[in-house]
Amino acid sequence: MKKPDKAVVFRKKDALQFPRMFHQLRLFKMRGCLFFISCETPDVEHELAERIVNKMTVEFACCPIFVSPTMIDPFIEIEKYFIANPQPQIKPLFLIRNIVSITKAEEALDRFFQGINLNRDKIGQQNLGMIFFVDDPLLNLIIFKAPDFFTFKSGIFRFGDEAKVRREIAQKPQEPSDNELRLAFLTETFKTQADDLSEVAKANLAGEIGNLHYKLSNLHDALKYDEMALPLFRKSMEQRDEANQLGNIGLIYHDMGELGQAMKKWGQRPIFSRMTRRRMKKVY
Repeated sequence: MKKPDKAVVFRKKDALQFPRMFHQLRLFKMRGCLFFISCETPDVEHELAERIVNKMTVEFACCPIFVSPTMIDPFIEIEKYFIANPQPQIKPLFLIRNIVSITKAEEALDRFFQGINLNRDKIGQQNLGMIFFVDDPLLNLIIFKAPDFFTFKSGIFRFGDEAKVRREIAQKPQEPSDNELRLAFLTETFKTQADDLSEVAKANLAGEIGNLHYKLSNLHDALKYDEMALPLFRKSMEQRDEANQLGNIGLIYHDMGELGQAMKKWGQRPIFSRMTRRRMKKVY
């Protein structure tokens, strides 16, 4: 998938695809990213921000910026950051939060959009991408009051919606799941005993680790282990397992939004195989 060069507004059915959101963040070849978060419910916004920080802390320096009626212009803090760090070693990810606090006051909201418009060129000069997690009314206001955000050369993504985040939080287990515990055990086994295993056993172990990563939405790790298993199955002449691995890898690419790579992998499967370990999703 190419780095976007214009605004992309995600359809409603694409909402809340955390793996895809993290993948899009990693695709940014820019100097940093602005991430606008606006949720009506504070705990939902906190959970979303926490997930982003936990998942992206290696690739990005996460910098939360809380706007309020008394601190409306987040770009003041962004400018301070680049003055203090003119050549940052790690790309900054500015999490612009608490926007809901200024949406109730028309004057404060107008000043917020004025700041966006005034700092558009600075954002372009700093080569920053942008992602929005806001509701549709606020997104429409941004399009109407700050239209240049959707025309200059920078990646802009829209994610939603808050209700789905809230449902996912309610379902979030408080203790490590069985899959997480099994993944930790198998990963340690792979690290310590892989050299003593046959190629087929090693391939099966790598494939199972990839499968668990996929269930836990760790798409990059799933791809890493599934691709590790593929040549081992090929060497052992296990064609059915090879076909399954190609199907799994194709499904990961599909969930990453890389349909071309997905179709390529699916097309490489031996013709006799029509099933994979995971239930294949409809592409169209």
